[in-house]
Amino acid sequence: MRVESFGRRAIQVIDFDDVSGEHVVEFVDQAMVDSGAIIAVYPSGDYWVETRVSISPRHDGVSVKFLEWALGVTEELI
Repeated sequence: MRVESFGRRAIQVIDFDDVSGEHVVEFVDQAMVDSGAIIAVYPSGDYWVETRVSISPRHDGVSVKFLEWALGVTEELI
């Protein structure tokens, strides 16, 4: 687990393999920890083009800039 900055927001980046063996990278806003992950990125398959993003229904969407940033962080991790 590490913390990255997105603008003035501290975002916790959680990189793990889930019980089914799928690799997952979650992004949690430190100011809203009780709300859980904002998004989860699932780098599935052997190619970046197969990567999927899940946006939490607890959040009212995400900005394109946040999504671009999170995907860049994920790509660095895998």
